[in-house]
Amino acid sequence: MGDGFIIAIDFGTAFSGYAFNISARGEESDPRLKRWGKEYGLETPKTPTCILFNEDKTFLSFGYEAQMKFKDMRGEEAKKHYFFEDFKMTLYKKKLSDLKIKDASGKPLEALKVFSESLRFLKDDALKTISSNTGGWKFTPSDFTWVLTVPAIWDESAKQFMREAAEQAGIVTEGWEEKLLIALEPEAASIWCKKVPPDGFILKNRSRESLDESPGTRYIVVDCGDFLKDRPQIVRVGQNTSDIITLSTGSPQGILSPLLFTLMRHNCVPRFNTNHTVRFTDETTMVGFIRDDNNYRRLQSTTFFGVHITDTLIWTG
Repeated sequence: MGDGFIIAIDFGTAFSGYAFNISARGEESDPRLKRWGKEYGLETPKTPTCILFNEDKTFLSFGYEAQMKFKDMRGEEAKKHYFFEDFKMTLYKKKLSDLKIKDASGKPLEALKVFSESLRFLKDDALKTISSNTGGWKFTPSDFTWVLTVPAIWDESAKQFMREAAEQAGIVTEGWEEKLLIALEPEAASIWCKKVPPDGFILKNRSRESLDESPGTRYIVVDCGDFLKDRPQIVRVGQNTSDIITLSTGSPQGILSPLLFTLMRHNCVPRFNTNHTVRFTDETTMVGFIRDDNNYRRLQSTTFFGVHITDTLIWTG
């Protein structure tokens, strides 16, 4: 296939997704982004980084589907399954040989299996999506150059772990290793910023040129996500205090608002097992659903969570 056939996977701490380009080299690139959650009344650029295995450690689902299936399970059934979420940073400063990570109920599973099955799902979904956008044309992983982003703070062992997980997921096979590029997240963001049109991006001395058309322009890409890594946090509103939890979170909007939202969301628990909550990709919105005969109905109000936060930050039951 053409050199311009590229699939880029953003395997995130809280959310993951991918973009693809199938323009021939020499033609103007036309990157496309998969949208997620339509079956649940959502349309987000990423899906939650969570994965579900059955009691035999066989992969069941990833993303919103895994989240919903696990929430539908009763206590004993849920304990038999393996559900992982927000597990990416378990690779940071860890000895990765035979590393195991714990699921939601504390059961251990090989980290390589959790990561590789997650990447396998994203790979298969990407190929399926591209096929549906090209009249049913069948593609194989070797038809594409794959880009997998990783945090700049990761050491070489963590980057090699992700490469091994990608190979185990079938993204690249023996003899095609050069088809996988491991890219640092801030470098990928910087390259994208250079291509972004100036409207809404360059606020001072606005020009009609993008950054890569403006020699000498200096800019900084800042990722605030790691600023609050592994710090115990609480939220207090009036006489109400949230649980103490340790967070490693951030978002494009900044630090404080997503942080507070994450903490408040931690204490928003549905009253009934037919009720579910889904958080949006930017960590600033939560949506409620009620399951009726295996169909999900989106709620316009969050009061069913058991806690309602008013505009004046007063908590009411």
